[in-house]
Amino acid sequence: MPVVWLISIVILSSYSAYWGLDFLTPYATEVCGMTVVFGGAIAVAKMWLKPIPAAAAGFLGDRIGASRAVAWSLLVLIVSFTVFAVIPGNPGLIFIML
Repeated sequence: MPVVWLISIVILSSYSAYWGLDFLTPYATEVCGMTVVFGGAIAVAKMWLKPIPAAAAGFLGDRIGASRAVAWSLLVLIVSFTVFAVIPGNPGLIFIML
């Protein structure tokens, strides 16, 4: 039964990451005060740069194992989303977002 809970946590975290990254552009424009044009540039950059972290995750999964790679990736995701939720919006954070 614990395996079912672990799988559900992975699925929920992945779903949250997928939708959380979709809200990065509105976060940059509304909270951090970026222009709409710059927010659009972030959206386009996200679209074009997605294959790079996907390849890195595949390489990491081959090196340390898929389970450990997913666990570490989700841990980094949780920490980064928590940081963005806690700290106030600042235009200087845009480089961290990318």
